[in-house]
Amino acid sequence: MALTLGEPTTRSVLVVTYHWTHADGVGGLRVSKFAQYLPDHGWHPVVLTPTVRDSLGVGVRVVATGERDCLAFFRRSRPLIPQVSGRVGEGPLRSVSGLRRAVRELLTFPDDQRGWIKPALAAGRRLLAEEPVEAVYSTSPPESAHLIARRLAREAGVPWIADLRDPWSDDHYRDWSTWKRRSLRWLEGRVLSDADAIVTLSETWAEGLARSHPDLADRVMVIPHGFDPTDYPVSSGPTRHKRLELLYTGRLHPRHQDPSVLFQALAELLAGGRLRPEQVRCRFYLMEGFEMVDVEALATEYGVSACVERCAPVSHQEALGLQQATTALLSVPWTGPRGEGCHTSKLFEYLGARRPILLLHAMEGEMSRLIRASGAGVLTTSVAEVKDCLLKWVTAIEHTGRLPYGGDGAVVNHYTRQAATAALAELLDRLAA
Repeated sequence: MALTLGEPTTRSVLVVTYHWTHADGVGGLRVSKFAQYLPDHGWHPVVLTPTVRDSLGVGVRVVATGERDCLAFFRRSRPLIPQVSGRVGEGPLRSVSGLRRAVRELLTFPDDQRGWIKPALAAGRRLLAEEPVEAVYSTSPPESAHLIARRLAREAGVPWIADLRDPWSDDHYRDWSTWKRRSLRWLEGRVLSDADAIVTLSETWAEGLARSHPDLADRVMVIPHGFDPTDYPVSSGPTRHKRLELLYTGRLHPRHQDPSVLFQALAELLAGGRLRPEQVRCRFYLMEGFEMVDVEALATEYGVSACVERCAPVSHQEALGLQQATTALLSVPWTGPRGEGCHTSKLFEYLGARRPILLLHAMEGEMSRLIRASGAGVLTTSVAEVKDCLLKWVTAIEHTGRLPYGGDGAVVNHYTRQAATAALAELLDRLAA
């Protein structure tokens, strides 16, 4: 199946992406924004993806490849595995659950989407026979996209850019066994050695990749996430607020993102009579389909339920409007292993909303550096600092109905989707010259 909209421009780039639509989250949003704005720089994207659900109205050709379920056999065989009893060796096979995990990791090497590789190669070859391209761009996760792009670029004799939205072997989100992480480290080096350029989202991640694979260091560059100013509703001007409204949108991982320092600060301020429940409202709009912090239970535990509300999930577009309409935004960084290089796409949307940001657990990492450089918010490292920020903001609301925003427009505007696309287009120009 193929969907064609618009006419091609000067040069074409094949975009290999598992995620394409806004409904696919951060991955789909990043690549669709690239596709939307690349034609402004003389590059016409042709997209290779498993399923076409939405053209997004960006005027590109989108080819659906289909995919196979690489876990179908595993699911059919699961009833057999529990029949194994006792220990089955050492290392990853110390128990039945270890055996189950090992089997699953073998079937999903390098990732759960390996069943996409063969259909995508077949569709990609047909596509390139019809419409030659001057470059190939792939984005991960999943990393199967890079295996597809590597082969197609090699066969077409064109440069290939590998975009890593998350680290590959050092990904902080995915909990792999030691053997799989080591195997992925080996595969990562072998596959990316054929890339003409490697893009990642932060300097910390770029440095980590260069340490793991020194021979790749001169090919690694950073193109961060961003925000699109045209996505936000047209502002009707400053709004007076009767209370401090603190907003959080997105995911909230139960083991690696901890908002309890905020709840403790609220509890102490309320108990000390320095804050009244009607003066502050914390709203959490959490995504569906993921394990999340139970903010309602946590609020009850700290005795601050009157100040905390978990709201029904909203669309990405609605979330942007809410971010722009609130008085302040809450950012809860990843505090688990390898999280120092992570600055979430949500943080860039917060920058675009141009509202003060409260960052909890402000370790020395990418998120802290970005907020500090832009002047867009307050960095806190303790309950005392959170309390101090909340009191200052509540006082400002009571006196003026507004919070002052100190963001540096020149720095903030550096992180637009349009600026990120211009950097990618410049890289394409250089490699295809």
